[in-house]
Amino acid sequence: MPGRFSLYQDLTVEENLNFFATVFHTTIEENYELVKDIYQQIEPFRKRRAGALSGGMKQKLALSCALIHKPDVLFLDEPTTGVDPVSRKEFWGMLRRLKEQGITIIASTPIIDEARQCDRIAFINEGQIHGIDTPERILNQFASILCPPGLEHGKVEQKDEYVIEVDKLTKRFGNFTAVDHISFKVHRGEIFGFLGANGAGKTTAMRMLTGLSHPTGGTARVAGFDVATRTEDVKKNIGYMSQKFSLYEDLKVWENIRLFAGIYGMAEDEIARKTDELLERIGLSAERDTLVKSLPLGWNCLLYTSDAAD
Repeated sequence: MPGRFSLYQDLTVEENLNFFATVFHTTIEENYELVKDIYQQIEPFRKRRAGALSGGMKQKLALSCALIHKPDVLFLDEPTTGVDPVSRKEFWGMLRRLKEQGITIIASTPIIDEARQCDRIAFINEGQIHGIDTPERILNQFASILCPPGLEHGKVEQKDEYVIEVDKLTKRFGNFTAVDHISFKVHRGEIFGFLGANGAGKTTAMRMLTGLSHPTGGTARVAGFDVATRTEDVKKNIGYMSQKFSLYEDLKVWENIRLFAGIYGMAEDEIARKTDELLERIGLSAERDTLVKSLPLGWNCLLYTSDAAD
C-alpha cells in the first residue's frame, strides 16, 4: 500500500477491489473473510467512485485492495497521511487483527502514536538507521529529535473587521447533505480552523468558500465578494492549497513557483526576486532545479503552501 493513493479514482469501490483481485488471479469471494472487517465499513458505498470517498474511506479501500490476495507480508508506506484521528485508530485496530492472523506488517510513519503501536521500530534519519528496539526505548533514546515540545499559541488581538462572513451555507448532492446550514465569521489576521473527521464536510465547505463549488443554499462572502455571484473576484484575492496537492510534478521547483506567480498576474522582475526569496525562506534553495515528483511529501506540502500564500 503506497504512500500516495493507488486507487483508480474513476472506478467504484467494488470495481477497485475486483480489479486488484483479478490482478492477483483471485476473487473477492475467495478471500472475503480476510478483508471482511475492513470492507464492511465501506461496503454501503460500494457503488460510489473512489475519487468521491473521504480520506479515511479511501485508506480502508486501499488496505482491502492490498490484502485481497492474502499476502504473507504487508508493506504500508505512511498509510494514514491525511487521515483523521478516529479513522487512524480504527485503521491500526485492523492492523492488529491482521497480525493475529500471521501477516507480517512493515509500516513507515512520521506519527509517534503510530510508532507506539509497533512491536519494534527502526529510527531512520538522513538515510541511516540509528537504532532498532522497542518503541519505548527508541523514543526515550532519541527524545530530543522525535518528541519535541508541542505547538504553543499566544493570545492574538482580534480585529473588528471580518474577511469571511458565512450565513446558513448549505451544499447538497442529490439527497445527501454534505454541508448543513453552517454560519460563522472570520476576523482579519486570525487563524480559523475546521476540526472534524474525514467526511464531516470540511473540504466541501472550503470548496464553496474558494468559489470552486456553488452553494445549494445560504450565503458567504470572502474578502467582500459573494462566493456564488463573484467567484472570479474571490479567486483573485485568495491563495488556495487543496486537500490533494495540485503541483505540476513534471516541472521543477522554481518552475512551479513561476507558474503560480504568473497565474496571479505578478510582474516578471518581481517573480524572479520573490522566487529566490521564497526558496531561501523555506529552505529549498538547493532543490531549485529538482522535479517536484522527486520531492518527499512533506516538502511538496511546504512548497505548495508557500505558492498559495505568496
